Amino acid sequence: MPVVGDSIQKSRIQRVYADEVALLQGDELKRIDVPSIINFSLNKAATQYIKNILVCYSEDIGLKPIALNEYSFKSELPYLHELSAAQMEPYKAAFKAKGFFYGAFSGWVEGIDNIEEYKKIICIRDPRDILVSSYFSLGISHPSPPKHTSKYQDFMSKRELAQSNTLDEFVRIRAEKLKLNYERYIAVVSEGSNNTLVLKYEDMLHDFEGWLNRIISFVGVEMTENLKNDILQKHELSRPKDEDASQHVRKGISGDYKEKLANETIVFCNELFADILEFFDYTK
Repeated sequence: MPVVGDSIQKSRIQRVYADEVALLQGDELKRIDVPSIINFSLNKAATQYIKNILVCYSEDIGLKPIALNEYSFKSELPYLHELSAAQMEPYKAAFKAKGFFYGAFSGWVEGIDNIEEYKKIICIRDPRDILVSSYFSLGISHPSPPKHTSKYQDFMSKRELAQSNTLDEFVRIRAEKLKLNYERYIAVVSEGSNNTLVLKYEDMLHDFEGWLNRIISFVGVEMTENLKNDILQKHELSRPKDEDASQHVRKGISGDYKEKLANETIVFCNELFADILEFFDYTK
């Protein structure tokens, strides 16, 4: 019976992500003549929250949202941001320089043809806060991939890592991998492309409307007033009032690491991420 259940779930996923499947197979979908947007992020940088805002905005201006990373989470499609340019070759057909919104990816995706033609939005957060938030997310609140996927056991291993180590131990174990993701983003930003926007989680918290206006200005297409007002109102209502470790949006503040990490762990992070903190203007 579990096999039958798995088969039904797989079929449902194929239907839900029919556009993603079609693009991966090289099919053409109807689209408008507007540059595509790709949203790159880092896990625990309000990835899903920001992606949902960008999806609404994209639909508002006529771009078709393509959720390849979500499809990867629920299927056997590999996480594209974990592939080399050579490994990406079979999946490149899914990327079109006009007409689509792609996101959110948890790291840079190598090997996309004509990447300079896309509008690229990179969302970041203080790496020390990301590591703290990841500990609670992996250990408690983050949903697991479907059990029928090969990703399920990998995820459960990461959950075990979080649950079997203290927060400070977990941070030291996971810090180096996060650093590599950041260094790739720094390399992209350092190329100086006019088609790349860096959005900081902290700016979203401190001046949400200004943060939203930066996105609109960068894309270059106005958002309808109704949608903008709706996004602003929902943001105000969504902010957590108290910390709750069982919730995926646990606390929603900047500088949480100062309360959660031991002093020696903070020193370790400050040294490991020194270049990253300086490049993105985070204080030590």
